[in-house]
Amino acid sequence: MDCFRRYCCSGQYRQAFEVAEAALLKDAGSIGELCNPWISDRTAPLAFWRKQFRILSGSVIPRRLGVWKRFYLAALSALIEPRGSVPGAAGLRRSFTGRYAWMRFPAACASLEACDLRRALAEFKLIARAMPYDWLVRCRNGEALICAGRTSEGLAEFEAALALKDTARDSIEAWKGEMLLMLGEYDAAARLLETAAGHGAVFARCWLGAAYFKMGKVSKALDRLNLCLKQDDTDEEAKLWRAEVYRTAGKPREAVKELDFLLALRPPDHVFARFNRALAYRALGDHQAMLKDFRLLDGKLIGSIAARLGLGAPRTPTPDYILAVLSGGLELAKGNRRREKHFFNIQFPDFGPKGPAGTGSK
Repeated sequence: MDCFRRYCCSGQYRQAFEVAEAALLKDAGSIGELCNPWISDRTAPLAFWRKQFRILSGSVIPRRLGVWKRFYLAALSALIEPRGSVPGAAGLRRSFTGRYAWMRFPAACASLEACDLRRALAEFKLIARAMPYDWLVRCRNGEALICAGRTSEGLAEFEAALALKDTARDSIEAWKGEMLLMLGEYDAAARLLETAAGHGAVFARCWLGAAYFKMGKVSKALDRLNLCLKQDDTDEEAKLWRAEVYRTAGKPREAVKELDFLLALRPPDHVFARFNRALAYRALGDHQAMLKDFRLLDGKLIGSIAARLGLGAPRTPTPDYILAVLSGGLELAKGNRRREKHFFNIQFPDFGPKGPAGTGSK
């Protein structure tokens, strides 16, 4: 796989695909390496992806390796234009079958993130048949199952992943810990996230702080979140949790400062940041600002929360009504403060664009 990645980065795609074909036949490749064999898609300049696209487009590839070229052209297109098509979409899926079904993984993840859970679960099932020993496939499928309400099956996928891959154990523990946090299993989440953090999982730090907060260990939560942000001040989820800690600890001005930063980045996406800022404005006595944030929230989500809390739907929401809906909504959301909409299906299955994809025991 190292050889394969070096060939890709240097633009020697025929050699790369020959090596990858051999690796696939021996179950030697991982889906993470296969989906992006180049350098980090977070740090590479756009010019790098455009150059790779030009090189691959002009490369003469034997017909028997054509499926590899089609997949990576689509992958590079998605990196050049993130809002465009994803590998495995539409007609491309027809050629990604058998041992090449792993090439449907980016499209399956895109379906999950678009809350098309039926499509995502069907795709992950095919991918798992092609790569039954890949921990990343197991974890993504587990996440999708939990979002679809099939919680027991989803958690079992994480256990299966833990049994498969010792070298990725910290990442799997952290991922499962996040799922337990979202399910409201705070004690179990904290125990697993403490273990993951001890094994070096970077992503466990924020979620561990969140678990402590939900357990009422506010000082411990703030220490953990401060440490997380000291090590990575770009962690938006950690900023949001810290803002919520500030707000509930009687520091609404500090909370608003954090939340202003988040809402300036992606105003439509940070739903829980807007929940928290509206509540912080309430604590500051600024009812107009509170109402402004409240009116920018999705009416379907607010209606779902109000119905579950038995609050009705007044024509003109009062500050007390807004307080009840938003504070109650944060409680109903349990340990989820992510901006991605598919996670809303865990606690708000009637809110997601396409709703749940099945039923299962909680």
